[in-house]
Amino acid sequence: VSKSMIESDKQTIGRGAAYIYIQFFVSAISGYIFWLIITQLTSSAILGTLSAIIAISEILVSFAIIGMPDSVQRFLGKHFYEKKIENAKTYLTASFILVILGIFGTCLFVIIDNAVLKLAEIDPNLNLVIIAIVTSLALNLLLTSIVISSLKTKVLPIVNIISSASKIALSIFLIL
Repeated sequence: VSKSMIESDKQTIGRGAAYIYIQFFVSAISGYIFWLIITQLTSSAILGTLSAIIAISEILVSFAIIGMPDSVQRFLGKHFYEKKIENAKTYLTASFILVILGIFGTCLFVIIDNAVLKLAEIDPNLNLVIIAIVTSLALNLLLTSIVISSLKTKVLPIVNIISSASKIALSIFLIL
């Protein structure tokens, strides 16, 4: 491995890390703006219910993703670096299948067992909201990890800005 190739890899990784940092910064700022707007538009009861739904959804996502985003970054990145595209495709397919099965199982649990919702005193009619959040967040985590492992992270801040703006606009629309 030549010295110029190592320097090029260091620059690619450095730029990739910078884009990931920008993505997380945009996410943190947009999350703050989201909650600031929501607190101005709703009552404390709705705000509490929303917080409980998001917390339950995030717990369920950890079961739905079954550790795939972390393993994707570790193993898929290695396949991309070694230019083993067929291995990468196989790994991607298996990752999507496992995450979709995890999402399905988690959503089935939400539909069949309302104990979690009853414990948090959440209306069972909000099952679809929880399912939508679990599905979108699980797929978002998997897709983000794929982009990170490919080191094509330049797109992440742009996607995050669009996603955050959409989330805020949709939330305001649904609340009003």
